[in-house]
Amino acid sequence: MAVEGKVSESFGPTLAEWDRDGSAGRRRRWSFLCGELGVGESQLGELRYQLFHRAASALIAARQVRARLALVVVHSFSDRDAGFDDFRNWTSIFGQKPNVGEIAVLRSHPDLTLYGGWVRGDPKFLAM
Repeated sequence: MAVEGKVSESFGPTLAEWDRDGSAGRRRRWSFLCGELGVGESQLGELRYQLFHRAASALIAARQVRARLALVVVHSFSDRDAGFDDFRNWTSIFGQKPNVGEIAVLRSHPDLTLYGGWVRGDPKFLAM
């Protein structure tokens, strides 16, 4: 399981921004992430790099312990779900558009299935 905790900050650069310099290292990393997630490399420029990286991390960690499922969760403490549109756009490449509080199958594979979702944390914990 990989958890991305957020309040109001973004998921970082879009893929187009992240790969602006087009270095060979970034190309290799991007190719690896797409392979892990089972998505094409070219149609994703306005999506956020951090979501791809976090989801691939969940898959890698699951394989290390021979798990059959992996989960990537955004744990948001934003009172307005800042960033949810970016998350929902990202899940659409897997044919999903989960609502807040829902977990969806993002990538189904006989050996390892990837799930993803957005959950709200209680904002009272930000005051601690």
